[in-house]
Amino acid sequence: MNHPTISAQNAYQSGSGTAPGYTMPDRNSLLTGRNRDRCIDFIFSLTTTNRPHPVITGARVVLTVPDATNNYPSDHFGVLITARLDLP
Repeated sequence: MNHPTISAQNAYQSGSGTAPGYTMPDRNSLLTGRNRDRCIDFIFSLTTTNRPHPVITGARVVLTVPDATNNYPSDHFGVLITARLDLP
């Protein structure tokens, strides 16, 4: 996505995050037979168009494993990225 003065970059895609990258799992899919997983969590890099974006060196979906009582840390998963900032 670009604007005349602002450049936006999806950090998950830039960091080679694996598809599909869903962060909102459909936990009712076993009951309904429909899978409506979707991505609702994003990390974006925003810069002015004449400045470089950070180098995104990794990306992944996190918080996807329940604890011993089958509870998840959140009602949706998270996105974690690793970035390198090359400052002037």
